[in-house]
Amino acid sequence: DGCDHADILLSCAPKPVLVLAAEYDFFPKEGTDETVAEARRYWELCGRAEAFGCFTDAVFHCYSDAMQQEAARFFSRWLLGKEYGGSLLVRAEPERSLCTESGQTSAEYADFKRAAQLYCDYAAVLPRRGDGEAWLNRVVHHSRRPAALNLRPLRASDQVGETRCTRWMWRTQEEMFGYGLLLAPWGRKTVPLTLAVWDGGTKATADHAAWIDEQIAAGRGVFVVDLAGEGQTEPYPVAPNAKLLRRYGTMYKLACDLLMLGDSLPALRIYDLLKALDAAEGLPEYDGGGLSVFGCGRSALYARLARRLDPRIQSLTCEGGVESYSAFLAEEPYDDEDILGHTLPGMLAYFD
Repeated sequence: DGCDHADILLSCAPKPVLVLAAEYDFFPKEGTDETVAEARRYWELCGRAEAFGCFTDAVFHCYSDAMQQEAARFFSRWLLGKEYGGSLLVRAEPERSLCTESGQTSAEYADFKRAAQLYCDYAAVLPRRGDGEAWLNRVVHHSRRPAALNLRPLRASDQVGETRCTRWMWRTQEEMFGYGLLLAPWGRKTVPLTLAVWDGGTKATADHAAWIDEQIAAGRGVFVVDLAGEGQTEPYPVAPNAKLLRRYGTMYKLACDLLMLGDSLPALRIYDLLKALDAAEGLPEYDGGGLSVFGCGRSALYARLARRLDPRIQSLTCEGGVESYSAFLAEEPYDDEDILGHTLPGMLAYFD
């Protein structure tokens, strides 16, 4: 199901190929062994078993000197047609390795463009396709497994000053749950309601205390929601020292897994926000007068796109976040922390 490492090697058969592997790598050697065993058959079937090989070195994750020596022998044999013995490595002086006088291509080529410039050029000529809302609806609902909402409080309400606090949970899909913290004026049976969507979810509630106080003073309720992987739904670390949002961290791994499944973390979170609207409508404190949404930070993206799909969002207020991804492409350098959690693949082909 899908392309695996052996399929990549198959694309090279029957040309000469040498696989290099570190025996103590964090990539399991067992995977290398299985791939090499399967791929070797391709060269045998082509009658060129001698053109395929594998060399492993007892080292951790690196390109070791022994691997370099073996690679040099491989290229010497198949490109020069002769065997070499002894040391094959000649370490050139840094000056001899420069392809330009200064070592900076950006300073010596008038037509040089950085990656950000190339991205912007591509985005500028990218033709807009058909109905963006129909496309967005497809990707947000792709492969979801709807389930009964089963909205329920986790415990009785608490009173903090003049505010009533209630923790709620509900199902977003089969075997998946959403969580929200309802903050409402104490003594009010029903109130108009605003859903709050910000980076960090309910764990970042204190960071927005001033805004919440304003809403409570105005007689409104605030429903702070946790989207997938945020707040109370935050996953355990994928590895002992893995950071939550940094590159190669826990949410990075989740986002990459979703991409491999033809999904994305933004699409999943937008879906979760739509389910949070269902939950908000079921809250006994909601007065039924229409839902508002407040989006803050990069998470405002989810609110902006959810509004395009659900007319129940009668008003939307956003602070911060990326307002134009075409402009975001031009930022240099840009903040890439949790970038996969806020980038919806394919979006610029339909809208910005």
